[in-house]
Amino acid sequence: VVYVATGTNFADALAAGGAAQGRGPVLLVRPDAIPDATAAELTRLRPRRIVVLGGISAVAQSVQTALSNYTTGSVTRVGGADRYATSADLSRATFATGVATVYLATGANFADALSAAALGSPVLLTRSTCVPASVDAELDRLQAGRVIVLGGTTALSDAVRRLTVCS
Repeated sequence: VVYVATGTNFADALAAGGAAQGRGPVLLVRPDAIPDATAAELTRLRPRRIVVLGGISAVAQSVQTALSNYTTGSVTRVGGADRYATSADLSRATFATGVATVYLATGANFADALSAAALGSPVLLTRSTCVPASVDAELDRLQAGRVIVLGGTTALSDAVRRLTVCS
């Protein structure tokens, strides 16, 4: 599988880091086009499946359609209403209940999520002051052994550390 995300914003690609670990690479596209380097890598890889991350404003439908030229399998999209829901939807599509660890990181900046992206566990993005309902529902479904909140209180408040859901 190849995960495809926009290269103009970090959130969807970071959420894919844990999902892609051991499954396949994350490749970047422009919102409206497949760069030559990405096309060359897709040709080389010949993936059995491509998963587009984010909504149509992140990766246009025309790009998703064009990606079908690089696989004999399916090209599907995992994209929620926002970056938080997309991270939860990708986790749901990838990880079974009972994972050992889930990482929570701010969706407003990339550094903390980047530190967890290669660990092979779900990386869920959250608001800095509360946990979006979509992320809370995914945390409930995952039934993780532990939830690790990444970053200091400047990045994620004590309310996030208590898993307080946004109202």
